[in-house]
Amino acid sequence: MRNGDQDEVLTLMQAWPLRLRTQQPADGVRNGAATCLHLDLHNPARPALGEHGEDVDALDSVASECRSPAPASEFGRHVMLADRLRLLRVDHSSDGTRGPWDAVGGGIGVCLDRTVMGWAALRHAYGSAEDVPASLEAAERGDDDAWSDLWGCLCHQGTTYTASYAALPRLAGIALHQKPAPYIPGLFLVAAILASGDKPASIDVETVRLQHAPEVAELESLAVRCLDLPAVRQDPVSFIHLVQVVLALRDEPTWQRHLTGLANGEYEILCPGCGRDLYVIVEADEALVSEGYTAAERSRQTSVEPADLRQPDGVVGRLHRLADERGQAQVARMITFLFGEGSCPGCGVRFRIPEAVTADR
Repeated sequence: MRNGDQDEVLTLMQAWPLRLRTQQPADGVRNGAATCLHLDLHNPARPALGEHGEDVDALDSVASECRSPAPASEFGRHVMLADRLRLLRVDHSSDGTRGPWDAVGGGIGVCLDRTVMGWAALRHAYGSAEDVPASLEAAERGDDDAWSDLWGCLCHQGTTYTASYAALPRLAGIALHQKPAPYIPGLFLVAAILASGDKPASIDVETVRLQHAPEVAELESLAVRCLDLPAVRQDPVSFIHLVQVVLALRDEPTWQRHLTGLANGEYEILCPGCGRDLYVIVEADEALVSEGYTAAERSRQTSVEPADLRQPDGVVGRLHRLADERGQAQVARMITFLFGEGSCPGCGVRFRIPEAVTADR
C-alpha cells in the first residue's frame, strides 16, 4: 500500500489461506458477481491497512478476478495494496467476467482504475517506470509517439523489464478494444513481451501467462481474425508478422523470434561442420545456402531441400496450416524450405535448416 502521500510502498503481510470463492463486488463496482481470488489476511497486519476503522472492517479480503481455480503455489505470497482499502473497488465488466490484475516479480499486484502500485519502483529500459502510466494513457488515445516510447522502454531491442509485465493488463485492454487490423500496436507489444528471451530474473513467464490466460486467449483470437483480413492475405510480410504474434500468444517464442528472417527472406547461420558464416536465402520458389553475395560466393551456393509435409506435425505443421488454410501459398512454400535441409558450400556438411537457424551464435 502507499503510505499516505509519501512515495513509500509497504509490503503489509504474507497471504495466509489462498482460495477461490464467488462474492459480490464491493460498493462502486459494476453489477455482477465475480469469481475472486480470496486472500485471508494475517490479523496482526490488519491495523496497518488503513487510518479509518470502517476501512479495516470493510476488508476481509483483497480480491482479484480469476477465471479458473489455481493452487496457491502458483501465486506469489506477497500482496501490494493500493491507497489503503479502495482496492475492493476493482473494475469488473458488467457480466463480472473480467477485472484488471497482474503479477510482477512473483507477487500479486492488483490494478485500481487501470493503475499499478509502485510504478516508480519498477524499471524499464531507461530507469524508473514512473512515466509509463502517462505513456499508456496517451497510447490509448492513439498517440503514435507514445506507442514508440512504450516499445522503446518496455521491449527495447527484445529486452524486457519489470515494468513490461506490469503494463500487460493495460496493453491487452487497449488492444482488445481495437478492431482487427494488419497492425495493432498493443497486440504486437504484448506478444513481443511474452516472447522475450531476455527478461528480468525475477519474472516467471509461465506464471505471468497463467495469470493472464483469459486475456492471452482473447488476444490470440484477435490475432487469428487479423490473419483473415483481405489486406493481410494480399501481403505475405504482414501475414508473417501476424503469425509471429499468434506464435507468441500460443507460447511458441522460439519461432516467434526466428520468423523475422522469413519475412526478410534471409537468415545468417554458422555451418555446424566448419563454423563459417553462411546465409540461407529463402524465396518463394527456392532456397539457397550461400557464403555471401559476390559472384564468386554465389557460384558456390547449394540448394535447400524442402521439408516433406505429407504428414506435417509439430510447429512446422502448425505454421504450414496457418498459411495454407488462408491461401498463402508463397508463405507455405517458404516454410517448407525453412524446415528443410541444406549443405555447406565450403565443407559439404549437411544440416537441418531449423536447427542452424535457432542455434546460439
